[in-house]
Formats: sequence, structure tokens, C-alpha cells
Amino acid sequence: MKIKFFNSFRFLIIAISLISTIPLTILLIYHFTRSRKNEINNYKENASALVKLIIDDEGQVIDGSRQLLIFVADIIKPDVKNIKKLNGLFFTIKNKYRRYLDIGLINKKGIVISSADSEKINKDVSKNEFFLESLKGKDFAIGKYEIVPEYSGQVINLGLPITDQKNEVEFVLYASLKVYWWKEIEADIAEDSSKIFGIDDEGDLLASYPANSAKLFNQLVSNHLLKKIINQKSGFFEYAPFDNKDYFYSFGKSKVRYSGEHSFLILCTPEQALFLSTNQTLNRNLVMIVALFLLFNILIWLIGKRLVLLPAQSLQYSLNAIANGDLSVRCNISNNFGKLSTIAKSFNNMAEALEIQTKERKSAESSLQKNELLFRTSLQVLQEGFAILSPIKDAKNKIIDFRYDFINEKGCKLIDKSKEDVLSHTLLELFPGFKDSELFQKCVKVVEIGEPIYEESYTYGEIESGARLLNRAFELTAVKLGDGLIVTWKDITKKMLSIEKIRYQANLLENVNDAILATDENFRITEWNLAAEKLYGWKKKEVLGKKVWDVIISEFSDEQKKNALKIMHDGGTFCTEVLQYTKSKKPIYVEGRTIALCDQMGRVIGYVSMNRDISERKKLESELKSRERRSRALFEKILIGLTMIDLDGKFIRVNPAFCKFVLYNENELLQKRFHDIIHKNDAEQMKAMFSGFMNGTINSADLENRFVRQDGKTVWGRINAVLSIDPQKGTKYIIAVVSDITNRKQAEEEKSNLFRKVQNAQSQLQKLSERLIEAQETERRNISRELHDDIGQTLTAIKINLTTFQTASVSQPLQNCVKETIDLVEHSLQRVRELSLNLHTSVLDDLGLVSAIDSLIKRISERSNIKTTFNSEPAELKINKRFEITIYRITQEALTNILKHSKATEVNIFLLKEENKLKLFIKDNGIGFNVEKAKAEALNGQSIGLLSMEERAHLSGGELKINSVKNKGTEIRLELNIN
Repeated sequence: MKIKFFNSFRFLIIAISLISTIPLTILLIYHFTRSRKNEINNYKENASALVKLIIDDEGQVIDGSRQLLIFVADIIKPDVKNIKKLNGLFFTIKNKYRRYLDIGLINKKGIVISSADSEKINKDVSKNEFFLESLKGKDFAIGKYEIVPEYSGQVINLGLPITDQKNEVEFVLYASLKVYWWKEIEADIAEDSSKIFGIDDEGDLLASYPANSAKLFNQLVSNHLLKKIINQKSGFFEYAPFDNKDYFYSFGKSKVRYSGEHSFLILCTPEQALFLSTNQTLNRNLVMIVALFLLFNILIWLIGKRLVLLPAQSLQYSLNAIANGDLSVRCNISNNFGKLSTIAKSFNNMAEALEIQTKERKSAESSLQKNELLFRTSLQVLQEGFAILSPIKDAKNKIIDFRYDFINEKGCKLIDKSKEDVLSHTLLELFPGFKDSELFQKCVKVVEIGEPIYEESYTYGEIESGARLLNRAFELTAVKLGDGLIVTWKDITKKMLSIEKIRYQANLLENVNDAILATDENFRITEWNLAAEKLYGWKKKEVLGKKVWDVIISEFSDEQKKNALKIMHDGGTFCTEVLQYTKSKKPIYVEGRTIALCDQMGRVIGYVSMNRDISERKKLESELKSRERRSRALFEKILIGLTMIDLDGKFIRVNPAFCKFVLYNENELLQKRFHDIIHKNDAEQMKAMFSGFMNGTINSADLENRFVRQDGKTVWGRINAVLSIDPQKGTKYIIAVVSDITNRKQAEEEKSNLFRKVQNAQSQLQKLSERLIEAQETERRNISRELHDDIGQTLTAIKINLTTFQTASVSQPLQNCVKETIDLVEHSLQRVRELSLNLHTSVLDDLGLVSAIDSLIKRISERSNIKTTFNSEPAELKINKRFEITIYRITQEALTNILKHSKATEVNIFLLKEENKLKLFIKDNGIGFNVEKAKAEALNGQSIGLLSMEERAHLSGGELKINSVKNKGTEIRLELNIN
């Protein structure tokens, strides 16, 4: 009774100190609330800024891409049909601008005719949105975001139409733009934390990050929150979706460049991630308050024992003796103890002493309850699972189970059980699979011999169901407490998922030909594919969980192992060729590549190795060495010059045939460089070849160069060079085969001289033909003028005289004769005019080419029933007189042939000027003819019409094409370069 009485007094002091901490706790909660509000305000600003930054960046990238496509379109428009050249240009652009996944050209049917990616050529994209928009709007168009497997990310397709002179779309230039901003913000979006969506103005999902966030987006759709977002330009709100977690949403609206559509960017962050720092600060402050509270009470406990407890015990003894009727007992307390001394002297107030004793006992009980509540509350806010377990023993005093005496809320949450279920059941009732586990036996040892368990990892899903796929994994600590246990555990699921990730990655390579094995950070095997089973003879179930060097025996020193670990921990790949032994002790040579896998914190969580059996290769290498010896013998005996040269041009080896070719012996050549015996006029070409080999731009070369022999004579040689690598040393060198082509070059030079003479003769003949045609036109002009001015005027005078004579009084027979004579003169006059116009029309000199062709067509129409139409674009042409004569004479000859031979009823003539080119099209619906046969007859002198037309076109620097199909007509095409 004495100890309990004075203990209750001390607990009263402790209760007072506990009450004194309440204001500090209230202040801490107030500060916590203010911090949460500040976090929300900062998040609003930062999230809005991030959304705006992404929207602005996307617009700038699209603007730049449009300017690039316009620039490329201007470049390729003149040579748009040169596919080989376009492929090279697009490949260069793609390599230079890594932002583009592809760039190419599509014809108006939707077929890719040119691309930086050769696999996309001839692909049909006619149904793609950007292509259809480019055709429809004849302007820059943007497609929707797409997921491209080979890129493992998103792209957006851009299209720019290329039109002809009539503003009709001929081609569409396209580019596939990689969407980088998703990847750029990955560092700002923690795993299982913030999520981001892109939607169009219809509410359709364009893209999301991470990929598993589509479920959250579907909740936004089902709760009609997208309508709220689409109806605003930007905003911020809080909402708790399907998983009962509060999310904060920030969104922004932007107009898609060069399109009437809009897009929205939505950033959502869970409350737990946003307030993580604030919650951690609160926890630290609470721990600090509890520590101060405990320190204060320890001091009170020690001080109270000396100043209060010892005197109080003496007082209690005296009062109890007096209460029991022992009046002779006195309390030996000095007057220094104040009121305790006064109480000791109050022997006559026994009832009051008893009342004080009762109050102190109740106060102590209340303090005890509060301390217990504080202890339990501290355990509840603990971020790890905490439980107190008592053992259950059988009749032989053997532990068969454990009973939960206490478990905190975090512990219940981690094992997905309610507190009532846990406290009302034993350990094995909750987890039957735990009975036969190694961990259960370790827990028994903790109670029996006091051996604690530290950081023992186990998987809750495996223990409960025995399934391989884990549910959650924990790291457990157990220590003895009296006859029972105190157990703490924390969630290490992410770590175990990382190990599962290694297993998953290894499973992806299950069926490859190379052996793939994965281990954890302690080199225990976690994955072993079929190729590994085949290579080493060990089954997967035999090796899982074992150390890798216990399974695979390698001739690998400890120093090599340390070097390998250093390379992998530095982020590199360790490559080696090593002799290993299978399960049956069979030696095999293995080529291995091993990398370390790290978590987000950079800690190594495992290793993945890819091993390949190279025993056959080693055998082949041995055979190659044997072949090399034979090739050396061949090198010396072959009659063609052979040489080995390093990348600086220095000779490494030469064969006798090459020495004979350049008249140097082997020792002299080994002291020289290849450039030293090359003719100075070919030095730059040889320098370019060696530069290409050194830069890696070429792997082989085929050149014809002049060599200067030792006697000073120049000889020609054909060089076939190829880059090779020494398999042992890894050094690069050039193997060159040199053939003597001096005789062939001399023959080619003689042929070239003869060809130049023929060219000169043809040039002179062409000039002579031009002068002949000019003289012919001049003579035509003179004859036409003579016919018109002389003979025409004479016939006109005869007609006038005959008309005058006809009016005189003469007999009727004579008048009839005069009338017939006048008709003959009229007919002759008409023929003279036609001959004059055919020889040279003055309309061509006075009014130009278009009017002259119109006049020619009218004359033809007057003599036949052929319907002739003529169109010119532009309506008036101003060109060189020589070109006018060429076009007019070819048109005149063509119409004359149509009138004589074609039996046509319709003729269409079209004259078109495009920049520096003039094009003439003549087409009839006649019976057609054999063009080749007609040309052959013309060469035999039977007809010179076709040859005359071709000669005129050729002398004017143009091209004449004649296409004719039997019973379907003839088409003549003339194209002149009038620049």
C-alpha cells in the first residue's frame, strides 16, 4: 500500500506534464493545416505553369516543322520525280533532325513513293487523317497522336500538299514527329504519383502517361467531369475517384495550330503525393514532442525520488501505523519538507488522511490509463506494422501457435485484416500456410532461445496462398518480450516487384537461342530460360535460388570478378569469353554479356546475363588459322598484284606480282607509303579514298589510278580495295588488288580521240544544217515575195484586162472563151497566193506565232472538212524568231500530212508555255500509221516530212515525239527549251 500510494503521486506529476504538452500539440496541428493550404496554392501555380509550358512547346515544335516542310517542298519541287535523290534527301533530314521518326512523299492516290524509312515505301496511307486533310484543304494539315511500336512512344503526322500550275495537288510531303514532351516531364511525374492526359474537344483520349492511367481517365468520363473541363479554358479542382483517393486536377486548353480544333491537357496528382513532405514534417514533430515528454518525466522521476518519494514513504508508514491504532509511532520528517511535516503531525485527523489516500490512488489510475492511451496512439501512427504475440503451447510445453495481444492499425492495413479479426484469431488461423514455413520456426526460436530476427524478407501472398505471383512482400523484425514476441514489419513490395521485373524481362527472352539468366543483388538465380537449360544441362527448378557460381563453374579468377562488378556498377556492360562447364562437366566456350539492373535510387537490384555457346566458333577460328597459312602461300604465287596497307598508307605486305608491276623489290616498298608511287594528278583521289576508310564512310573502293614505276614510267592500274580487321589484334587495314590496265587505257585514249573527232564533225554538220535551214527560210521568203509582188500583180493585171475586154461588144462564143480565161487566171492567182503563204507567211513576221497558226488552220479548213481547234496559253507569245519558225514549220508539216494521209475528221492543237519551256501538242482521230516504218522510208528518200520535223526540233534544242495507234489517231509532242 505504501508503494502504490507514493507511485500515484508521481503519476499525478506525469499527468500534469502531459497536459502541458497540449498547447504545443494544438500549435503543431495549426501549422500542419497552414502548410497543407500552402502546398495546394503552390501546386496550382506550378501545375498551371507546367500545362502552359507543354502547350506552348507543342505549338513551337509544330510551327518549326511546318517551316521545314515548306522549305523541303521548295527544294524537291523541280526534281519531285527523282525518287532516288528524294530518298537520300529524306534520309539526310531524318538523321540530322532526330525529332523526326520519318519524312517522305505521298502521291495523290495515298501511296508512299519516297521515304527516309525504306520499309514504308509503297505503303497505303490514303485513309490517314493528315493525308485526307491535306488533299481537302490544299494546306498544311495535322493528324492525331498515334502510338508507334518501333518508337515505343507517340508521334503526330504532319502533311503539306505540293500543287501543280493549276493548283491541283500532285503530292503530299509528310513528316512523323516524335512527341518528346511526354518523356521530358517523366522526371517530374513520380511512379504511382501524378498522371497526365491529352484529350480533344470531343472528350476523346489522345494520350496518357503513365500507360496504366486509363482507368482513372474512364472515371472522369463516367462522372461527367470532362464536360466541366471542355467548357472552360483552364482550371483547378479536387475530386475523389474510384479508389477513394483525393486527386487534384489542373487543366489547360489550346487551339491546335493550323486547325479549327482544340486540345486539352489534364494533370492530376494524388493528395498523398502532394502532401508527402508536410506529413513527414508532422510525424517528425510528433516524435520530438514525445521524446521531450519522456525526457521531462525521467527527470521528474529522479528528482522526485530524493525530494518527495523518500519523505513520503516515511510519512505513509507513520500514517498507516496511526490508522491501525499504533499511537506511539511518530514520523521522523524534518521541518525542511514543509507540508509533509505538517501532515505527519496531524495524528488527530485520521479521516482526512484516509480521504487523501483514496484521491491519490484514483489520480494514479487515471494517469496510468492516459499513459497507456498515449502508448497505443504512438503505435497507431507508426508507419510500420507492430504486434505483440503470446505463444500457445501444447501439453508437452511445445509452441504450436501464437496469439495476438496487440496490433496497430498500420499492421492491420498491411495484412488486409480488420483489428477484430486479428485479435479474435491465432496466427495460424489467419495464415494456415505459415505453419510449415521456415519463418515460423525462426519465430519459435526467438521465444525459446531469444535469437532475434532482423530484416527477414517474406511474401505475404506466397504464405497465404502458396501462389508464385506475389501479392505483397514485407521485411520483418522479431525480438523477444517476456514470454512472447514483439514483431514489426514494413512493406517492401516495390523491391520485390523490381525482382519480378527482372524475372519478367528474362521471360521475354525465354525462347531466344542465347542462354538468358537473371539474379538478384546477391547473385541468387531468379530466372533461367530454355536456352540456358539446353546449354548447361540444368533444369530451371534445379537452379532457382542458388548462387550462380554454385551452378556454373567457370575458369574465372577473383580479380576478374571484381573487375566485372566494377564495370557493371559504373553502368557498363561486361563482355567476356570464358571456358565454362556444364552439369555433365563438359567444357564449353561461352561468350557472355552481363549488365546490372538498378532501381530509381541507383541501387543495384539484380543482374541479367546473356550467354552464347561459341565452341563452334572457336573451332572455326582454329580452322581459319590453318586457312590463313594456305592463303599466305596463295598470296605469294598469284599473278595479280596484291598488297596489304595500313590506314596511313604504309605497306604491310606486297606480293611478287605487285613488285613486278611497279619495278620495286619488297624491302623497298615496305619502306614507302602507297601515296609515294601514285601519280601526282591522282593524289587527291587516293587521299579521299584513305580518308573514307579512316572515317568509316566507305568499306570498299574501286579506282583506276596511274602509278609511277621505279624507272619513271607511268602505268595504269585498277585498284579494288576493301577494309578488313585483324581478328586477333582488332586493328584495321586495307587489302588492295591491283590489276595492270595500261593497254586498255591506251586503247580507250585512242577511242576517246576518235570520238572527239566524230563529235567535232557532228557539230560542224549541225551548224551547216542550221545555216542551210536559215538559207532555206531566206530563199522561201524571197520566192514568196516574188510570187506575191511580181507574178501575183501580173495575173491581177491580166484579169483586169480580160474583164474590160469581156464588157466590149463581142460575139457570144468569144465572151464565153474570155470568161473561161478569167476563171483560169483567178485560179492561178489563188494558187500563187497559196504558194506564197506556204513558202512564207507574212502574218508570222507581222502578228506573231499564234496569229500565224490561226491563219494556217483557216486555210486548211477552207480546203477540207476537218474540224480543227487551236488553243494557246497564254493567248499571246513573245519568243525568239527562230523558235517561232520551228514551231510554225512543224505545225504546217503535221497538218499537211494529216490532210493527205490520216482521213481524220478532228484535229486538236494546243500550245503551252511553262516557265522556260514551250510545248506543242497536235492530235488527230485518223487511221494512224507505223511510225518506225515511216522513218525507215524517210531514210531511204521516199519521204522527208518526218525527218524535216525531227531535224528542225533537234537544231532548236528541242525534242519531238510521235505516237500513233492504228485506227485511233496520231499524237505529236514537241518540247523546246526557250531560255
